[in-house]
Amino acid sequence: MRGVLGSFKTLKLWQIGVLAAVLVGAIGGTYGVYALVSGSGRTDLGQNQQLIPVQYGNLVNQVSTNGSLIFPNRQTLTFGTQGTVAEVLVAEGQQVKEGQPLARLDAATIASLDRAVAQARVNLRNAEDALTKAKSPYTSLDLAQAEAKVADARLSLKKTQDALDRLLKPASDQMAPAEAAVTSAKLAVKNAQEALDTVKNRPTADDISKSQSQVDSAKVSLTNAEADLRLAREDRANKVQTAMETDDTAVETYKAVFAKWLGISLAAGEQEVSPDDLLRSWGVLLSPLFDYSLRFLDLGKGWLGSGPPPDNPATKWSEPVIYAWLNLFRGPVVVTCEGGIVPPQGACIKKEMDDAWNALRKANDNLDTVQTAAAKAIASADSAVARAKDSLAAAEEALADLKAGPDPLEVDAKAKQLAVAQATLAKAQDDLANLLGPDPLEVKAKQMQLAVAQATLAKAQDDLAELKADSDPLEVALRQADVASTQTALDTAIQRFQAATLKAPMTGVVSLVNVEAGQAVSANTAIAEVVDPTVVEVDGIVDEIDVLFVRVGARADVTMDALRGQALQGTVSTISSAARSQQGVVSYPVRIRLQVPAGVQLREGLSATASIVIRQENNVLLVPLQALYGTFDQPLVKVMSNGRVEERTVVLGSNDDYWVAVRQGLAEGEQIVMQAQAATTSQFGLGGAMRQFQGQFPGVMPSGGQQQREQQRNSGQSSRTGQSPSGQGR
Repeated sequence: MRGVLGSFKTLKLWQIGVLAAVLVGAIGGTYGVYALVSGSGRTDLGQNQQLIPVQYGNLVNQVSTNGSLIFPNRQTLTFGTQGTVAEVLVAEGQQVKEGQPLARLDAATIASLDRAVAQARVNLRNAEDALTKAKSPYTSLDLAQAEAKVADARLSLKKTQDALDRLLKPASDQMAPAEAAVTSAKLAVKNAQEALDTVKNRPTADDISKSQSQVDSAKVSLTNAEADLRLAREDRANKVQTAMETDDTAVETYKAVFAKWLGISLAAGEQEVSPDDLLRSWGVLLSPLFDYSLRFLDLGKGWLGSGPPPDNPATKWSEPVIYAWLNLFRGPVVVTCEGGIVPPQGACIKKEMDDAWNALRKANDNLDTVQTAAAKAIASADSAVARAKDSLAAAEEALADLKAGPDPLEVDAKAKQLAVAQATLAKAQDDLANLLGPDPLEVKAKQMQLAVAQATLAKAQDDLAELKADSDPLEVALRQADVASTQTALDTAIQRFQAATLKAPMTGVVSLVNVEAGQAVSANTAIAEVVDPTVVEVDGIVDEIDVLFVRVGARADVTMDALRGQALQGTVSTISSAARSQQGVVSYPVRIRLQVPAGVQLREGLSATASIVIRQENNVLLVPLQALYGTFDQPLVKVMSNGRVEERTVVLGSNDDYWVAVRQGLAEGEQIVMQAQAATTSQFGLGGAMRQFQGQFPGVMPSGGQQQREQQRNSGQSSRTGQSPSGQGR
């Protein structure tokens, strides 16, 4: 209700007249309906009383505010650096897309900015290198070399210590090899001496006699070997000849079997082919050629016989031979015989061919075996003769050497071998003596070498520890600050370079162009402004009494004179935390984000009225506040029951300054009695009921607060309204 009164200031005279006519008609119609519903069968009511049915409806509290449309998404763009505008690519009011170029600086400025970016990159690289150096003053190569020196020093120290330990206290595993070396050296000297003596004292009569016996024995062995060779050659030649004759006989037999049965003479090389392969290559099928049903066609027919057929040159076989076997041979002729058994007084063709082939293969194999054995026997005999000759030559050479006396060169060689063995023995004996009692000078030398090795290891370890030492934290912190500073400088240089071509930060409309080509600008000169017209908000205010009820995200209905008869949906987007005070009235700015329908283009600055929903209860029992009686602690309603009016206690809920929700005490459809006021006041005498129950029920404001809100409504700031059970704004 307060929203309606608060909106009067914005209405024109003709609008107020139309609204008054509609309100009077609504009151009269509603009263007629209620009178019709309750007119029959009811007890006469008092003056200005009427029956109101209890019904379900929606209880909605709203706050109204007036304001204007704004486009909140806007950006004022600058180059961020000074220079000269080379070109302006857009005009005010022009629509642009995100990333679209709007203006550019001159080429000299762009080149300078590009150089600044390159220099910033170099500075950043130098700062990063300095930070890396501060964190690791030495390279990995320096560290590896230091570790290698430590390892070498440790190895040298170990070797020196081991040598000193062996010198001072030889281990058993050192004594045993040293003693064994002395024994081995003595044996070598003895053997060398005996060899030298043997060479010097040769030859003796016994040596010459033994050598002569070896020569004679070698001659006898040679004679026997030559005799064995002759016998082997003669024997193997006879065996080879016999095997060759047997093989030739088998070849002729194999050839004869084909001439016998088919009249075919084998060509060169065909004797090495099996019967099956030969018959296949000739195209010969034995079963059709030697068919039993073809036998005796002429024999016994006398003068009726036709006689042998002529030989057909187109076939490999001889037709007369086949004819003779079929008509002249008395016994049975079969191609193959079962189990290899030849029929009595008959013949088996395939068996004869296979037997001849098998005999031929056996003869061939035997010939190969005999020839191989002969070659091996002769080769063995030849080898025996060669060995006998070599043995005879060696024996004769040895006898000649003995008869010639000792060789001076051999004597000299043996003497040198003896000298080497003696020197080795002396060395082994010295080594053993050193193990048993070390030389004091050698011990002193080893101790000095050990001291040097220890000092070298200590120095290498100190050098390595210095390399591994932590870096200076202050130096590292300083270099890190340098890197951060140069990175920021690089980012700034890149941003300035990129900003040399001013681009639209969003898709929208250019609302301002503040420069022209050739104009000199500073870093903060406003070049252009881009707004997003798709995001529209209502910029309004809410008084301090209602602001605590408004929530961000609350639904709002927005109407505008520019869109008559159409309401747009919106939601509260922001509520200012800072208050405004004007003529003692405190209010708070709010903004409402609109849902702009497709195809609607709104303009910034259009006036609008928004009704913000601050509370809503759906489907609750509602009665007018004017129908309440009693006290705040025990509210009553007058209910028409069975033609009588009775008072009933009810439990109330929220209200919107006109309607109040009933939690308990009433049911839908029951009729209650309400004192009606004149139609000029408000529907159903709202003014009288409000005055009667001010300060007694929730939602009914005291008179002082009511006056303050009336003043605010008259100033056009904001107001709060409710809705009837039917959902219409009151």
